[in-house]
Amino acid sequence: MDILPEIDLSENRITNNTIDKLIETLKTTKFKKLNLESVFTKNNKQETFEILRKICEVIKESTNLEELIISKNALGKSGAKALKVFLTNNVNLKHLIIDDAGLGEGGTVILESLLNSRRKTSYLETFSIKENVLGKQCSKLLSMVLHKHKITLTKVILSRNSFYNSDLCRIIESLSLCKKLQIINLEDNFFTKKTSKMLSRSLANWPDLKQLIINDCLICKKGVIYILEALLKGTNKNIEYLGFQYCSIDENGFYTLASIIKKSLMLKVVEINGNYSIKKKCMSKLNLVSKKNGTLINGFDDLINEDDEGEEKEGKEK
Repeated sequence: MDILPEIDLSENRITNNTIDKLIETLKTTKFKKLNLESVFTKNNKQETFEILRKICEVIKESTNLEELIISKNALGKSGAKALKVFLTNNVNLKHLIIDDAGLGEGGTVILESLLNSRRKTSYLETFSIKENVLGKQCSKLLSMVLHKHKITLTKVILSRNSFYNSDLCRIIESLSLCKKLQIINLEDNFFTKKTSKMLSRSLANWPDLKQLIINDCLICKKGVIYILEALLKGTNKNIEYLGFQYCSIDENGFYTLASIIKKSLMLKVVEINGNYSIKKKCMSKLNLVSKKNGTLINGFDDLINEDDEGEEKEGKEK
């Protein structure tokens, strides 16, 4: 029997009336990827639990299933409990995407299930659990999950989870052990200077890093300088994308960023909306190195210093 690349059920509603036919299909079909995005949005908690539990009972023994997407669902704690049977017993999972699934405290169930998996060695390559408001209650368990999968993880997405400094420091400590990381997204959590310093020290551990996204993390001026100076050392030669929106980068920081762009031959996109405005000389420097390197700077026009522009117009009028 051929192995299908994907079964995509996204944005379809599964009910107690249709689940039996679906179960038969899942039992008799080999597939590598199962997409359940936006499937459990209108079901009540009990119905979601029962349907998802039946699906998980079937897929837990699949030797072909590598990726499960179950984002944009109203799972909550009951949905997380239904997933437990799959997460603790799966035999081939490599990519788990469970974004915006309304987990909240249900996140602890997901993380505990991954920790208690019968597969004792590292196996996850992708772990994306963004927009679930996991918060402090989940940070310790999350750091343990990251530590368990440190040998294989390449992509970790943790944005918008209400993690604060102590949570993030614990998480970054585990991430620093994941030497194969290519994508890290910590967007819209809460950094302090200490968090930034810890992240800056960890960058040297990720030689394969391609994307670093720390938009909207309330990073202070000094904190972002730590990160920029670490990138300037050139240990992340494969970096392709930098997300620095609303990161308190000032003119000194942008001069450092210009030097980073100059040294980072693979860098294709830098996001810089929402930072401090800069003078014309600094803008010219950024513009020159970005064009020479073929790097797109999104938010470049927002950097214009209006006072600087006004002085230039005044000079022309005189």
